[in-house]
Amino acid sequence: MSEERKIMLEVRTDDRLPSLPAAFGNFLQISRLATEVQFEFLFVDINTIAVAIEKAKKSPEEESVKVLGTPVAKVVVPALSLMQVKEHIVQMFDVIEKEIGRLPDAKEAHHGSGRVIQT
Repeated sequence: MSEERKIMLEVRTDDRLPSLPAAFGNFLQISRLATEVQFEFLFVDINTIAVAIEKAKKSPEEESVKVLGTPVAKVVVPALSLMQVKEHIVQMFDVIEKEIGRLPDAKEAHHGSGRVIQT
């Protein structure tokens, strides 16, 4: 497999899977219906992701890797309330982008055990 190959990771939730409650969510899904916006924080075991990526590397086809996550929290916000903080959210993203841009390699930034890849 080429080092340049990108693996698309598709994370979904399955409420039927038994698991211990996670301390945090490492994925976020955002959806909207009419005037409501829902943020759903999901936890996916890092070992599950590692195994899925290794299987994808051995596969000749480029298709998304499907992984099930455990819901940690769901927050529903009226769209109007979300719009009231739009300017603040945009400012936060601008600051984050500037901080990542100051790193030696702006395309790959390491934070703790996580890695941010800018494409």
